[in-house]
Amino acid sequence: MSAIEIGISTSCFYPERTEVAVRHLSEMGIDCMEVFLNADSELSGPCFDEIRRTLAAGKTRVASVHPFTSGFESVLFFSDYERRFEDALEYYKRFFQATAALEARYMVIHGGRAEHHIPEERYFERYLRLAQTARSFGIRIVHENVNWCMGRSPEFLARMRKALGEEALFVLDLKQAIRAGVDYHEFFRLLGEAIRHIHISDHDEKRDCLLPGKGIMKLEEFFRELAEYEYNGSVILELYRQNYDNYGELFDSCRLLKAAAARIR
Repeated sequence: MSAIEIGISTSCFYPERTEVAVRHLSEMGIDCMEVFLNADSELSGPCFDEIRRTLAAGKTRVASVHPFTSGFESVLFFSDYERRFEDALEYYKRFFQATAALEARYMVIHGGRAEHHIPEERYFERYLRLAQTARSFGIRIVHENVNWCMGRSPEFLARMRKALGEEALFVLDLKQAIRAGVDYHEFFRLLGEAIRHIHISDHDEKRDCLLPGKGIMKLEEFFRELAEYEYNGSVILELYRQNYDNYGELFDSCRLLKAAAARIR
């Protein structure tokens, strides 16, 4: 099986402060995480420095960074107002710089809302500018399949991949696929190796976001599918605070995921 890193997102602790969430994961011995930056003041200065010190002390690798501005990306980047795009691109350089400083490979974006209808060609041009600017900082952006955004459609993302080639990379979020009513296999079928990052959670017939092992998902089967696609990115546990009772459950779920992955090797 290709090398896969399994970790936890700091977003699982929200609204705990980001530096505290990083410390919790480091103390749990989690060796890979996604850092969700929740405020402008966390992009630099004392808070950012504390996050870096904690990561270094715990020898923890950051696979990806998630900006708190994701919900605004539709109006920032994918609208008809060109000046706002240019301003936002300049502002996102702060996120790109922070991502690079944390030695993360990827930064997650949500992209434009599904109800915002700029032409696809312009959407792809804007995304290309974002992707190229991120690369100038030594990182890559990955477009997530968020239910209320354009990325909910694997066909749309496939057209973007065809238009932009290697510049278009993706993160697959399993709960978002369920909310969109899309079988996650469709994303793998259409996007293949362009999927570089995964947000994992479990589900059942009534709930779309559960701890792994608490739903109906067959974890070994999932990791076997990843092996068939020769996936070698990260698999990051991403839940909401109401989806579990105590922090120990996060650690147990991460251990469960690692055990399931190891059995496929």
